[in-house]
Amino acid sequence: MSKVNPTTTNSMAIDQQAFVCIVKDYSKLESLLLACVEHDLPGGTILDARGMGQVLCQDIPLFLHLRDHFPEAEGDSYVLLSVVSTAQIDTCFKLAEEICGSASQGVCFALPVLRFKQFSPNKSYFSPAKHTEEQA
Repeated sequence: MSKVNPTTTNSMAIDQQAFVCIVKDYSKLESLLLACVEHDLPGGTILDARGMGQVLCQDIPLFLHLRDHFPEAEGDSYVLLSVVSTAQIDTCFKLAEEICGSASQGVCFALPVLRFKQFSPNKSYFSPAKHTEEQA
């Protein structure tokens, strides 16, 4: 088996961050997604989630008495995952704060992306679209 040289793979060593926003209110998530589109932020992935309090209080009978300690345990959560440029991360946080604000339950954070590999050969969220004669 041959060794893979990381400098010769199709992975991009780029200045990107993973933006993660977890909210309880689906309408806030919808508003955040629309704002991301309006601000030319790249596509994201939405995951349905359940919080620790929800699992403990609803699925494990032994912990039903803890229900009062997890008032936010009702209802599902929604996780927005998106890889954005470091230059765009402040916009992501600004939008999340404006839309989700203090009236919602949730959290957002960013993590550095050490490597990135795109599997779509025709479209890049991180570089201008390349027009070929076939696309024109």
